[in-house]
Amino acid sequence: MPSPTLKVRVASAKNAPPVPPPATFNVNCGTFTGAANVNQQPGYRFQVTACDVAEPGAGKDTFRIDLTGPGGFSYSRQGTISEGNVQIQKQQDIMRLCGAG
Repeated sequence: MPSPTLKVRVASAKNAPPVPPPATFNVNCGTFTGAANVNQQPGYRFQVTACDVAEPGAGKDTFRIDLTGPGGFSYSRQGTISEGNVQIQKQQDIMRLCGAG
């Protein structure tokens, strides 16, 4: 039996401009967390970690998402990306790219 589809969106105030979520960085990984709506229901939290392991990143860089929510809900998925490239930038650069710095 297939797993149910989860539609996850970062929770934000209506009509508010996007603001980068708080993030932490180490040498090659970045982690950010925040509130989320799952299947249009509020009350969830997410944590995403992306790691820049190699250049190019396809087949080497990693990505993980964890969701928690009401009633003990917990979901976690991780793996190696098959396309693209994770690039960890200095936090100041990310803030500037997002228009917040």
